[in-house]
Amino acid sequence: MSAKRLVPERVDDGLSPSLLQYFRSRAIALYYDGYYADCSLFKFDVAVLDALLKKPGKLLDLGCGTGRHVMHFARRGFDVTGVDLSEHMLAIARAKAREAELPVTLINSNICDMPAAPDGRYDYAICMFSTLGMIRRERNRINAVREIRRKLMPGGKFIAHFHNMYFNMWDWAGIKWLLKTFFHGKLLPGVETGDKYFKSYRGISNMYLHLFSLNEIKRLFRKGGFEIGEIVYMTPDRTEELSRGLFRNLKSNGFIVEGMKK
Repeated sequence: MSAKRLVPERVDDGLSPSLLQYFRSRAIALYYDGYYADCSLFKFDVAVLDALLKKPGKLLDLGCGTGRHVMHFARRGFDVTGVDLSEHMLAIARAKAREAELPVTLINSNICDMPAAPDGRYDYAICMFSTLGMIRRERNRINAVREIRRKLMPGGKFIAHFHNMYFNMWDWAGIKWLLKTFFHGKLLPGVETGDKYFKSYRGISNMYLHLFSLNEIKRLFRKGGFEIGEIVYMTPDRTEELSRGLFRNLKSNGFIVEGMKK
């Protein structure tokens, strides 16, 4: 991806026009698995989730895409419900489940509002590959986390992945973006520090993603009604957990954060 200057977009539900275009694209869904076939994060996050979710239960996979976690946890004996805004990706996930003869539930919905998923039903919820970063404005992200909390049983566990905003400080282009995002976040209406737009991503112009600081993630969990548990810091290549050391918060490519429903 090549970053473009910030251009505020009109949104009412946390989704930018570029993201709606992404979710409506059949081509992106068809080639999604192949495009990310060698993604190191897709291997690492499965290992982290397996370590944190040892006991099978009712699992809500938010932003499930073509079903990589849906299929994995269904095979492990979990009762899995996947939620995604892309009907094209859900169609692929359904085909995978039929072929594997796995009983899963798939819901076409915005994760900020999921009436088809019963409140208080799930033991676990996961939201991986920085799906929460696709939602514009902090208030909408907080509302999404509160909606997730409503779906969980008392004491339920929520695990999410976030890209680290400060990982950009390790190259000159990233430093320039950090300076701009701090400046724009303070001065431009409708823009928050951490908002990033990409000139072109898989044929979609002005693609939006929000990058997080660790303090912002902690605030999001707290306001969403979760108590922070484990925080996994990722190495720059996203293949293993980053060991403790100086500037760990800055060196981590991203974070996988565990929260428990208060």
